[in-house]
Amino acid sequence: MRRRWFLPPMLLAFTVDVTLTLHGQPAEYWLGNTGAVEEANPIGYILVVRSPWLFLSCAIVWMSVLSGTILIWRKPIAEWLAVVVTFAHAIGGCSWLIRSGRFGWLWGIVYLVIASQVSRWCWRRGGWVK
Repeated sequence: MRRRWFLPPMLLAFTVDVTLTLHGQPAEYWLGNTGAVEEANPIGYILVVRSPWLFLSCAIVWMSVLSGTILIWRKPIAEWLAVVVTFAHAIGGCSWLIRSGRFGWLWGIVYLVIASQVSRWCWRRGGWVK
C-alpha cells in the first residue's frame, strides 16, 4: 500500500486550489452576478459559473475518483498521474496567491516550497523518490 503516500500531497494541493478558487471570487459573484467569475480552468469555470456548490461537489467527486484510481490501478502511470495532478493543483493554488496583494508572490513561493517539501517527503515514503 505504498501508493497511499501519493495521496496527501495531491489532496493538500487540491484542497488549497479549490479553497482559493472559491475565496478568490469577487464580491459581485457572491451577490449573484455569476458573470463575474474569475477562473482560468475551463472546466472549473463552467462549474463555478453555475454554482459554487456544483463546483465544490464536482471537485469532491473528481478527487475521490482520482484517489481511488491511484490506489487501485497497478500500473506505474498511476504514480505519474498523482504527481501531475499534484503539480497542476499546486500551480493553480499558487496562481491565486500571487494575485493576493503586495506580498502575493512571496506567499506563492512559500506555498510552492512547502508543497514541494511535503510532496518529496511523501513520495520518498512511497518509494518513488530516492
